[in-house]
Amino acid sequence: MPTLILNATIFRNEVMVMQISRKIKRFYLGNIRKEIKAAVERLSKQVYMPFPKEEERWLSHYVYREFEIHIDSKGIIKGGLLRLIFSLIDFSFVRSLVADCYSKEGGDCHDPVTLLLLEVIKVFSSIGIYKNPEYNILA
Repeated sequence: MPTLILNATIFRNEVMVMQISRKIKRFYLGNIRKEIKAAVERLSKQVYMPFPKEEERWLSHYVYREFEIHIDSKGIIKGGLLRLIFSLIDFSFVRSLVADCYSKEGGDCHDPVTLLLLEVIKVFSSIGIYKNPEYNILA
């Protein structure tokens, strides 16, 4: 009889774990990545405007790359929060947002996405997040 109670307890705990895992499943990095990608695609369709400068005239060029995200047992993201942000979000839509500020004429230009991301890095650096080398994406 105690074995049956023990088995029922184990079964009940497994059901609870399954219910909990369904609730937090949406917070897995893979699912978050899918949600953010879908949101960025919707945004890109809404604001799409071709960037007027030819790519040959860009002094820098942002290309989105997915990074593998590693979180250690302490909960520290290897590469830090910036690596997580840069891995989850394709910032290419920024070109469409600022396209009306550029023209076909004139000199060469830096990719606006690169300029934005440099500012993001500067802000994160200035608030002291990257004093600890464990968090430093640039290390």
